[in-house]
Amino acid sequence: MDCGLTELGQCQAAAAAQRLAELGVDHVVASPYIRALETADLIRRATGAPGSVVPLLREHHVDAWGEVDWPFLSRGALAERFPEFRLPEDFGFDPEWFDVPETEEGVLRRARSVLRELWETYAASADGNRDVRLAVVSHGSPTGKLVMAALGLSAPQKTAVRIDNASISIVEYFPDWCVLGASNRTDHLAHLGVDLAKEDPGYPIPR
Repeated sequence: MDCGLTELGQCQAAAAAQRLAELGVDHVVASPYIRALETADLIRRATGAPGSVVPLLREHHVDAWGEVDWPFLSRGALAERFPEFRLPEDFGFDPEWFDVPETEEGVLRRARSVLRELWETYAASADGNRDVRLAVVSHGSPTGKLVMAALGLSAPQKTAVRIDNASISIVEYFPDWCVLGASNRTDHLAHLGVDLAKEDPGYPIPR
């Protein structure tokens, strides 16, 4: 549930980081999962931007965990492994952190909360009219729901936004309007020769 990137995943993440460095990034925000933070750290290194953990960017779990041990690193272990990323002071990474399973509607509601948090934390506090360029590193379902939330879309059972691993989507967002500049771009991965629809997605899949 909380695994690191494979060698292929690292190559994909590095390619995405290089493209984002070309586009320009002011801050990197990431899910607290290892594979997301490994990706975000590559982006941070490539862009020189500071990094923060946003817990609500977590993965979407559609099934209950069952009788398994808590599958995530502790807060202390995260801070030690990713010291360049700021962790929220009120974030206790423990079994009480969130409930599973989570519905599609629940993830969309969470995405709306993320947009509010990102706007209030970064854009609303910016000086003058300067644009704030965030690199948001999450997972397929939550990222698709973020795009849906930004566009004001609802009914996730009938609408979906596809997000492949290490793809780049670009959204110009304000609370009262939004422009979708790109969705699920993967041209920066072409040199890797990976068929994202069929091959290794870049992280281990339980068999």
